[in-house]
Amino acid sequence: MTFPAAPTLTALSALAFLVSGPARAADLPAGLSGEWFNGSISMLQYYDRLKDTFTPASQAGASWEFGQDRTYTFVQVLQLSGVGCDQTVFTWHRGSFEVSGATLNIHPKRSTIEIKSGCNPTKVLKDTIKPYSVPWRLEQDNGEIVLYANERLYRSARSR
Repeated sequence: MTFPAAPTLTALSALAFLVSGPARAADLPAGLSGEWFNGSISMLQYYDRLKDTFTPASQAGASWEFGQDRTYTFVQVLQLSGVGCDQTVFTWHRGSFEVSGATLNIHPKRSTIEIKSGCNPTKVLKDTIKPYSVPWRLEQDNGEIVLYANERLYRSARSR
């Protein structure tokens, strides 16, 4: 029994691969890259990128930033009112993502969740984010492209 010879990689085909690289960026859905906001405040109002710190906000907001290189940043602040005590939840993570149809597979490289209670302001609970998946889609809303991630509507920073 004979087997066909393995294909040879010519210098020209190797050079073409090195110049073009893998087709990952081309597979990124059109319109996904950029910054997307949800809520009444932007991430610049509660997250200091230079100091990597959170500032309490009186409103809620969340944002995704997706790069053509398949990196992302997610930032969110939630204020939860309870009986006599408010809690603030800050979430931040940065890493890489993959698109698999209607699912974004999120792979955090750095992350933090901080939970601060108004009843005990000196106690801060911290945790990290594990990889997870998010259902997503892009849609038209009054002539504007919007992102739905986990069924939450995000508006593009380009439309602000």
